[in-house]
Amino acid sequence: MKASSSPKARAKGATVAVPIVQGSIAFWLGPEADEWHSHRWTAYIRGSRNEDLSYFIRYVEFHLHESFHPSKRVVTRPPFELTETGWGEFDLIMRIFFVDNLENPVELIHPLRLFPHPPKEQSAEEPVVSEFYEELVFQDPPEELLAILRMGPQRTVDTELQKYFLDFTCQEAQDLEKIKNARDMIRSKVLGLNERSREIDEERRQIEEEINRLSKMV
Repeated sequence: MKASSSPKARAKGATVAVPIVQGSIAFWLGPEADEWHSHRWTAYIRGSRNEDLSYFIRYVEFHLHESFHPSKRVVTRPPFELTETGWGEFDLIMRIFFVDNLENPVELIHPLRLFPHPPKEQSAEEPVVSEFYEELVFQDPPEELLAILRMGPQRTVDTELQKYFLDFTCQEAQDLEKIKNARDMIRSKVLGLNERSREIDEERRQIEEEINRLSKMV
């Protein structure tokens, strides 16, 4: 997911990727629960390793189904999570706003899941977890934001739900390996182009020498 910048005060040529997780955890409230409030769920944006993201995120807007009033909720401090009750699944929108106002917000769509997939008997003890690993990519970010991003998180955030979080360590390692491989490939291509450029320069020099030699013979 790419974060797009305003043209003002940008660090041209700089790219920073920040791993995050968008997710939700839903608990069935049991057979005695109100049919319209059969589940309690929490939607959230978190660090891939539970880092405190407030060092670069100012607030998160959660846009819910129109049946919720109000349907837009704003969370201004970590953990960036919202808890509600309901009976149906829907796609909710999460809009991430950054501490630097020059950086445009990023919008994510999260599929809220209340029921096990594939279907199985519900349990009040076993929640339904729906999490997705994302990377916020800042291309040519504002100078001040670049400094903040490079400094990185200063602490982690504890939450009652963290024991249900999925482990994305492997995903991060794979993505880092892909980035390394891509950089190696680009470096190899650049070296190849530089070598070819030198060869062309040498060929041009030889041609010019031959032209000069022939012109003296005329």
